[in-house]
Amino acid sequence: MEHERWVAERLLDGWLIGEKDHEKKTSPYLVPWNNLSEDVKDYDRETVRELPNFLAKAKFEIYRLR
Repeated sequence: MEHERWVAERLLDGWLIGEKDHEKKTSPYLVPWNNLSEDVKDYDRETVRELPNFLAKAKFEIYRLR
């Protein structure tokens, strides 16, 4: 889900598939999740796992709504 959000955000901002280049707004990762290598998927997974810690440092909390 996070990858799809990230891809949509980039595409709406004018990014294109290509060699990784922030100035040119190109990335090889603007592909469906299933097309990513496991290394890239692991990077994304770790980023999501760290969100609670990042938010806690900013004095936010995550809790489940009932």
